[in-house]
Amino acid sequence: MLTDPMFASVSLHQITRLRRQGERYFIDGLRDISSDRRLAILAVCAVEWRAAIANAVVENHDRIVGKIWRDAKRSCDKRWSQKFGLVVKVDCMMKEVIQNEETKEPFARIRGEGSA
Repeated sequence: MLTDPMFASVSLHQITRLRRQGERYFIDGLRDISSDRRLAILAVCAVEWRAAIANAVVENHDRIVGKIWRDAKRSCDKRWSQKFGLVVKVDCMMKEVIQNEETKEPFARIRGEGSA
């Protein structure tokens, strides 16, 4: 979609037609049309192609950065689990024990009936 102020007074339908014509014509075909129309076609194609290239660059950047991020996260998680894996396991086990006791009798710990 063109947002260039140069095309503000041109209808979207006409811009689309000019772009399609520009993509269909070869250089010798452009020579056969008037210079104003040729310049309009070239302007529309140049702006739209610039936008398409910018989108491709952003998509590639996102893909590369995303891969680097996932690899770094995986490496960090691996180092974290190697260093603190036992602590995390004990913490999970304690949470599970507390949760199991509370589901049996949720108020037992408050009344002092359950283990501390």
